Amino acid sequence: MTQNSIYSMVKFGGVRNYVVGCWTPEDLAACADLNLPCTDVARFLPEPMNNAPDAGTFNSHDYLVVCWLRPALLVHLLGLGYAVLSTDSDIVYFVKPVWQSYLRFIEEAGADGAFQAEVPVNGGNYVVLPTPAAIRWAQAWAALAPEMIQRVTHDQSGFRLVEEARWKLCGTVESCQGERAAQIANATAAASPGGNATAAAPPALLRIYLPRYFGYWDDLCAFAAMHRLPRFDPCDWAGEAVHTDDFSVLGGGAEAQIANATAAVSPGGNATAAAPPAFLGIYLPRYLG
Repeated sequence: MTQNSIYSMVKFGGVRNYVVGCWTPEDLAACADLNLPCTDVARFLPEPMNNAPDAGTFNSHDYLVVCWLRPALLVHLLGLGYAVLSTDSDIVYFVKPVWQSYLRFIEEAGADGAFQAEVPVNGGNYVVLPTPAAIRWAQAWAALAPEMIQRVTHDQSGFRLVEEARWKLCGTVESCQGERAAQIANATAAASPGGNATAAAPPALLRIYLPRYFGYWDDLCAFAAMHRLPRFDPCDWAGEAVHTDDFSVLGGGAEAQIANATAAVSPGGNATAAAPPAFLGIYLPRYLG
């Protein structure tokens, strides 16, 4: 899965500079055998792994430790001055240039980073710029690790527990630019004679976007029904990537019509059942970004 994600990210997404983080000697050796640019990130683990029998299963101790490794790495890389693209291994990239697309999406909104929308965001695919506000927010996020591991809460769920003064979400260009303008006005007022020089630093402005598959299935969760995946056009310029843990509620009008028709023509079925209605797909206006 990891190799597939990297191949699509490099071949189709045009990403050239990347590293694969490994936190055990065995994984580091296996990564090197695959001739990938590997690095040992064990020193960034928020606490030692216990290698219990359930290690790696969802919400186990070691699973949570690895989840909280991601914010720690983000803080380190931002502190070095890098813009960071963090990607899970269950993501397949299409033909849009990844870095150019993300940076343009962030730049036009005057934001500090971009996340896929979920509850409130998906922690598996995002870009963050090394701005002071983004670094302060990332530090606050990573600092939650010890408490969140004890509370059996992974980094994505812990995101919304970061002090609200540290981050602000926006979606459209207009809303993001409005929020940034308000931040600038507040900072200007604070710095003026008689202003509040101790005013709080502005929060990181993080722009969110709908999952790229919304032109195919309009649900924030999907791919749980793995036997019924929508057919994606990898050349569709409205999409950039598919994150396979995003899908939960599939099924819908077309599948229900087929099931009803099959039942009607089966032995004992209602052969006089009404003809199925026209099934009309709808799409969101293209300007909703």
